[in-house]
Amino acid sequence: MDMDPKSEEQQIGLSGTGLRRRALDTLLLCTGDMVHVDKAIQDKLFVLQLVVWCLRGVAQVTLTNNPLGGALILAALFWDSPWQCLLGSLGVLTSTLTAVIMHQDRAEVSAGQHGFNGMLVSLLMVAFSSAGDCYWWLVLPVCLGSATCVFLFSGLFSVLDRWDLPVSVFPFNIVIFYLLCTGPDNPYFPTHLGTPPGVLEPNSTQLQA
Repeated sequence: MDMDPKSEEQQIGLSGTGLRRRALDTLLLCTGDMVHVDKAIQDKLFVLQLVVWCLRGVAQVTLTNNPLGGALILAALFWDSPWQCLLGSLGVLTSTLTAVIMHQDRAEVSAGQHGFNGMLVSLLMVAFSSAGDCYWWLVLPVCLGSATCVFLFSGLFSVLDRWDLPVSVFPFNIVIFYLLCTGPDNPYFPTHLGTPPGVLEPNSTQLQA
């Protein structure tokens, strides 16, 4: 029995539309907050959940909550500097684990709201360090600074929330105290001399009046 050519064309068109629809649905799964990922891993190993939480914390640096976006940011960091990627990952992991140990709100932890401060702190410490790559002494202040962010967030939230003041990025300012305690001549944690852009380098010329 011969089939109608028109019906064959309609079936081909419908199948092509179905493929495009499935491809679009697949792409849409990678957008937004990707809530389906949390539902898929809620009964899985804690290590897998921790990885997703950390990736969300990395993405929170760009004000998004997407683990795929966090993975792309880490890939870009690794492409530019594996050392920055390593310490950034260590910072977000330390702050997230500290929040879990301190029994912070699970929704905040799973959304990466405690991880991005650790990421910012560690990246800024690496950026200001003048010791170069693979300077393993820098691991100590990165871990301490990232963990301290969680303590400051937990302690200041109950105070600043009364006046409806944001506390999310405030722990990031602890890096300023780290830079004040160190300097270009510090034997363990040397930092770049902070000078505004366009300022001329100092020379040995002296003015005698």
